[in-house]
Amino acid sequence: MAARPASIALIIVGYLFGGFIVGIGFGFMIGRPGHSAIGVARDVVAGILAIGSMSFAAAQWGRAIALRVGAPDVRRAMIAGALSFGPAALLVGLALTGAEVAVVGQGRGPSVPLHVLYGFLFVPGTFVVASLSALILGVGLRRHDLGRLALTTGAAACVAFLTIYLLMDLAGWRVGGPDAAKRATMLVVTGLGSLGAALAGGAALGSGLLRRDTQAAFSYAR
Repeated sequence: MAARPASIALIIVGYLFGGFIVGIGFGFMIGRPGHSAIGVARDVVAGILAIGSMSFAAAQWGRAIALRVGAPDVRRAMIAGALSFGPAALLVGLALTGAEVAVVGQGRGPSVPLHVLYGFLFVPGTFVVASLSALILGVGLRRHDLGRLALTTGAAACVAFLTIYLLMDLAGWRVGGPDAAKRATMLVVTGLGSLGAALAGGAALGSGLLRRDTQAAFSYAR
């Protein structure tokens, strides 16, 4: 059966979103807040396991995509997948954490409501992760249309995350709002937003990979 954009989107949800959930789970189970030696050690272990699980899932994602689109080098696609989502999510996560600490914890920068700050940080962060993942996978697939793949995938994921974030806010699930901690609002909004981003970004990536001239888009290295 021929691959379709929807099938590519489901592959992304299964592997990348699934790997993301497993990585978050390691953070909650093993990581501990605080600056003690034990706390730092547990955070390091949790981080290694989280990135490892996301990179492993992304490698399988690269393999599945390569097989679906008939790429010439499945192993290369797996390596590209492993080097894409996990490291990109780590870099963006560190940047978001640093920005949040600086603005909220240390009072630097403009004074804005927490839910507005969340949108300013996480929506562009989603674009960066999706774009970098698509770009690196495109390199692994030996595509020549890397810029288009990265921009369309990132834009679709970014718009999807923003839409879900705004809808959740209108529905009363405001980050930093009343009872936000009790309902784990940030976790819920981030999880649903990431799921929507995976579906939309995956569909956009699939559409780009499965164009009628797909075979011509591969550059076979000699």
